[in-house]
Amino acid sequence: MRARLLAVTLLALVPSCVIYTSRRAQDSGVESSDEDDGIRIHIGGKSEKSSLDRVNQQKNIGPFSDAVGAGGFLFLSGVIPRDNASGEVVRGDVAAATRKVMENIGQTLKTKGLGYDDIVMVTIYLRDLSDYDVVNQTYAEFFQKGRTPARATVQVSRLALDADMEIAVVAYRANK
Repeated sequence: MRARLLAVTLLALVPSCVIYTSRRAQDSGVESSDEDDGIRIHIGGKSEKSSLDRVNQQKNIGPFSDAVGAGGFLFLSGVIPRDNASGEVVRGDVAAATRKVMENIGQTLKTKGLGYDDIVMVTIYLRDLSDYDVVNQTYAEFFQKGRTPARATVQVSRLALDADMEIAVVAYRANK
């Protein structure tokens, strides 16, 4: 039921998406199994996916890309406050850590011809939710007033490299 609601919502928001139900998925060669509800969602005309590795010239700490593009969307993996030159994690100063993360995100977006105004969704992971106000103040510096993306902020018990925060974003390239 949730998948069907998501499919209807996506269709309304993104007219170029194609939604496959079980029957149509089988007829079109899209794999489906009895374990799921058979709904597959494809956004964009052709099924194109591209990845972007090591934008900041740091070795990734796991088997993932810095960013993956699909259709007009760019999905950035979670970014922790690592200094690009040294690879060291910024610790102790939440404002400095937030600024470093947002600068690193900006560098990744720039490689794809995007900017902060193209971000449509942000997820912020904090080890301590009492840092929320400081993060908000610094985060707001990167967006024009009234042009902030949708966002979720959650507290977590631990992050990669014991960082105090991590931010993941989704950007969308409108026809520019």
